[in-house]
Amino acid sequence: MLRTINKGAVEPCDRRCRGSGDRITVKSFAVKGLLEGPHRHLPALALVAMLATGALTILSASDRIFPILSDFRVAISLVFFLSSWLVVLLNLNRIDQRLEPLERRIEQAYLGVSQGGGSARREDVGRAALPGSPFDLMAGRLQKQLRSQATLLEIDRVIHSAPERDDVIDGVLTRIRDIYDCDSAALAMFGATGAPGLRVHVSHGNGKANERFESDVLYSETIDRLAAHPEHMLLDLQDGTIPCLEPMMRSGVQRCLVLPLVVKARVAGFLALGHADATLHDPESVSHLRHLADQIAIAIGNLETVHENQRLSNYDHVTQLSNRRSYRENLEKSLRRARYRNQQVASCVLGLDGFKRINDTFGQEGGDLLLREVARRLKEAVRFSDAVASSSQHAVSRLGGDEFTIMLSEITDAQDSARVARRILDDVVKPFTLHGHEVVCSGSMGIAVFPVDGDNADALIKSADTAMYCAKTRGRNNFQFYASSMNAEASRKLHLEARLRKAFDRGEFVLYYQPVHAAEGEALVAAEALLRWDDPEMGIIGPDEFIPVAEETGLIVPLGEWVFRTACEQYQTWQAEGHESIRISINLSAYQLRERSVIEMVAKALRETELEAGQVELEITETAIMQDDEATTKAFHDINAMGVGLALDDFGTGYSSLSYLRRFPLTRLKIDRSFVKEIPSNQDDRALTSAIISLAHSMRLGVVAEGVETREQANFLREKGCDELQGFLFSPAVPAEKFSGFLAKKGVK
Repeated sequence: MLRTINKGAVEPCDRRCRGSGDRITVKSFAVKGLLEGPHRHLPALALVAMLATGALTILSASDRIFPILSDFRVAISLVFFLSSWLVVLLNLNRIDQRLEPLERRIEQAYLGVSQGGGSARREDVGRAALPGSPFDLMAGRLQKQLRSQATLLEIDRVIHSAPERDDVIDGVLTRIRDIYDCDSAALAMFGATGAPGLRVHVSHGNGKANERFESDVLYSETIDRLAAHPEHMLLDLQDGTIPCLEPMMRSGVQRCLVLPLVVKARVAGFLALGHADATLHDPESVSHLRHLADQIAIAIGNLETVHENQRLSNYDHVTQLSNRRSYRENLEKSLRRARYRNQQVASCVLGLDGFKRINDTFGQEGGDLLLREVARRLKEAVRFSDAVASSSQHAVSRLGGDEFTIMLSEITDAQDSARVARRILDDVVKPFTLHGHEVVCSGSMGIAVFPVDGDNADALIKSADTAMYCAKTRGRNNFQFYASSMNAEASRKLHLEARLRKAFDRGEFVLYYQPVHAAEGEALVAAEALLRWDDPEMGIIGPDEFIPVAEETGLIVPLGEWVFRTACEQYQTWQAEGHESIRISINLSAYQLRERSVIEMVAKALRETELEAGQVELEITETAIMQDDEATTKAFHDINAMGVGLALDDFGTGYSSLSYLRRFPLTRLKIDRSFVKEIPSNQDDRALTSAIISLAHSMRLGVVAEGVETREQANFLREKGCDELQGFLFSPAVPAEKFSGFLAKKGVK
């Protein structure tokens, strides 16, 4: 007669609430109501009737003992039996009628919960029951359990699917009063470990809007107290024991249940439930709330892990700029937008010149400090007026090592990116201060433009990187646009690097010597030692091609030492052959000047070859002077103190200031061939050359003109007072054996 809820309606809820101990059927409540309600006499009546019937039946069987009463007992027994069961059946039918609408309501409520339809309402469940009846009480309890289960399921879904921490907090506070009666609820989150910061979200039950309270104070005492009570605390807010609960106090809360949120072994916040009176908290409710607090802590911990992984995978930990992966993704987005709008996008790669030297000198800490300062300057140099991508925080990135990228979107002309590149290079070359020392670090930049230089992010980055290396080989502290021919240059460079590592051991390097003549009388006065690479496969390779590769690979140090010693030994051989003394000039790279061992190397070679220091002159470029750091300055003065001369090569082609001419102990200037090439026909070159000669003489410096190829050039330079001439007019660079012939034929006049 008593039916249970349909199995298909119960099982979904059973599965979702498994482990709660709350499996409920209408039958169990009906039996309980039967035993406790106003019909509780029915089972007793039925029992009495059955016992009486049984007794009379037994007596009726004793015809031999009571023969006279036999017929009467049978009649009485039948009447008792029928009337008793009739009473039971009538009342049970009434119960079943009362249960049928209740059963239907409960089944609908279960289906609603199992399908995520929210909590059941009390009137839906208990409308069929009479007020104050056991069924009414039963319906109330069932409704409360169903509502709590549905709310807990909803909170669990929200906190484990929320994309941000604030979404978790709002999801909890919006629903928590459906399962726990309180006047105000708060969820507070502290800042990261060791950092100040507090965010308190408060939800009031009095109709007020939710509040958010933020503070930069570090509540260390509060955190320590929460850590000492990891389960929960009961607080009287009038004592002011937790200042960050002031928003709850303003709403009239007197007493508060506080449950710490422990995330990854640290107290990250707390859940607080406040009451306006001294409400008691039953252990079962506190246990449920503790479980909820643990779920919140797990969700927040998972979000922190996800965000940290995203940060590590998309940002550079040294500079806090976007990394290669993030830059590539954002560049692809800009390219998609550019395709749709038929626009151009420029990808620029900046490589620092001489970063390895700084990193070796100041250590990794100094190198990281320099990278962070470069990152700051780049972000300041790139402006919205340059048509930077809308996601400007990703416009500047670090690819790795000493390479940075700058993305310029929506440009209308390639010169837009050239303007930005020049401004960036000017900012980068300004002196840095590292640990109290002033350091100069220039940059070289390559620019590739979509869609001409690449139709996707990878191709564009590769093209810009190739252009950047081309900029390095062309003097550094400049920028170059990508051209298809650079791919061939890049392949050749890789091939050179692979062969260069073996060339030194195989003895493939040789020294050539080019004569330098006096302008007056044209006597042979000096020989410049020039390094050549005689590669069996590629033939003679000039220094402009392989020296930059040698510097990048670190081979320049042993190679430079070999050049200096070989030139000194060759000069010693010429002296042994009886030739008169001349000056020998040896090129020294900026990289070598910064090596601590260069002074010792020069002194040792002079001592072992028995050369006088005044017979040797070291030629350096303006790039070396431009570094102007402590190591370079000391090297200049130490070399000068030995008596070795210093000549500034390729004067006028770099970015140095004329102030360097008086700051360093130079002995000679060499006018670059680019100024000599078009004299005397080019008026500007005539003026510049004359000015350089006058400037050098006013500072008591000798002057050598390079690249002299015609007699007209020689005559003009002589008239302007140039001291020495060097170029194809006299001879190109030749092997040592042929140069010995010059010494024998011409001698020294």
